[in-house]
Amino acid sequence: MHFDYEPRSDDPAAENDEDGASGIKTTLKVVAVVVGTIALGVVLTPALTGYQPVVSQRLISPGQTYITKEYGDLGANSRGSLVCTYFTGRRFVQRFYWHSRENLFGKANCPLILRD
Repeated sequence: MHFDYEPRSDDPAAENDEDGASGIKTTLKVVAVVVGTIALGVVLTPALTGYQPVVSQRLISPGQTYITKEYGDLGANSRGSLVCTYFTGRRFVQRFYWHSRENLFGKANCPLILRD
């Protein structure tokens, strides 16, 4: 006994490409949606909560040139300065601190989260 199989038009097996291109396209769409959702969360979380994560920190040693609008040349001071950059959800902001290795009379590192 011999049965001939002809796929129906609504049968998903009939839509399979030989090279699997439709599966790859579906996977890429899912990955794009996941990445987009994560990126949107990263941007919206600081904007909606007010918590600003640190993006970078830079230590300015005495004698090193680093000029700011608010404080002038930070390297002209006798103490080191710490320049911290935070992301607000819409833009980047900088905060300046005195540097101290022991965390006395200054900060050893930038605070990880800034709340304004």
